[in-house]
Amino acid sequence: KIIQCLKENPFQDISIYSAAVKKCSKLKCPNLIKQIIEIAESKNIHPNIIFYNTVLYHLGVWNKFDLQENYFEQWFEQQQVRYGYQSLIPDIITFSTMIRGCANRGDIKQALHYLILMTDTYKIEPNLITFTSLLSVCANAHDIKNAELIWNKMINDPNIDINIIAISSMLNVYAKCRETEKMMEILNYSQRPEKFIPINEITCTTIMSGFLKANKVKEMLDFYDNQIPKLASNNKNIDLQNKLMISLKSIVHLRIMKTLNGNEIKKLSFHHQKFLDIFENKLYPDAKHEPTSISLKDVNNLIQSYVELNKKSWMKGVKDIEEILFQNSNYIHSLKLNETFKNGPIQILCGISYFSRMESISGWTLPKRKIIQNELKKWK
Repeated sequence: KIIQCLKENPFQDISIYSAAVKKCSKLKCPNLIKQIIEIAESKNIHPNIIFYNTVLYHLGVWNKFDLQENYFEQWFEQQQVRYGYQSLIPDIITFSTMIRGCANRGDIKQALHYLILMTDTYKIEPNLITFTSLLSVCANAHDIKNAELIWNKMINDPNIDINIIAISSMLNVYAKCRETEKMMEILNYSQRPEKFIPINEITCTTIMSGFLKANKVKEMLDFYDNQIPKLASNNKNIDLQNKLMISLKSIVHLRIMKTLNGNEIKKLSFHHQKFLDIFENKLYPDAKHEPTSISLKDVNNLIQSYVELNKKSWMKGVKDIEEILFQNSNYIHSLKLNETFKNGPIQILCGISYFSRMESISGWTLPKRKIIQNELKKWK
């Protein structure tokens, strides 16, 4: 209907077409954006930078990065679009949008191309959004060298106010690159008395994720149990009941269980009970009394805890997993997971299914997987 309306009415106001792009994006119809552009061009409607930025932004939202780059090149780099005496030129929003589009792909080369074009050709100075977008690209590209160059530029630029967004962006770089010592240096930088920068629970979860990625489970537990409470006393925005922080702590116990062998029964039981305590008392306490929606990821983690607990004798874990999926009426979760386990328990436990996210399963050697498959075939 949007496309039909634009075709049938003689709209000349480019803002109507910008609104149409937003509406199509909201309706999850990003493929219609190209048609909107074609209609505007066919009517010789003069675009403005707001329209271009709107198009580029929403193409990025829907991961249409090739199309986004093509339009940017067509509109700005080739300088083919001229209306009267004025050429449309990109602004800082345009460049920040394009750099942000490089983040998901970790395309640092293309991001730096936009930065150079922005500063050298168009003489536009980067702002905080530009810098943090660049850091996001570096994080996904695991590019510490360029990230540190950008960070040094930021902290030495009098026009850039280093805030929680900047701190979190640089923490994210070090977390994804498993540079935990440098990660903690950034945290300490933010907590300097002479220039205190308040942080929140998102900052804490980024650090916890960094420890997990580096497989430093003891350091993460120490950070959660000892350092976060101290940070919370000075940073009132830290929510100690944040579900993601709590969930990450539970994952630590799964990681520890993964490192234990099947003969270490006491240690396996200890960490399994720790995981259950967190799951039942902190993540989903309401499930004791009423039906509660459980995320697919958390159901998988719960299943994995029983898989790890019974790694020496897999058949013992099947009963507990059946109870989670079929008998506990207060656990509301994906019915697809129920059906997948019912029809293919081997797929769930051996990590073949789409619904399995068990890192410990997917990392097993083939002989171990064969053992599990043989046991589960007997059960099935």
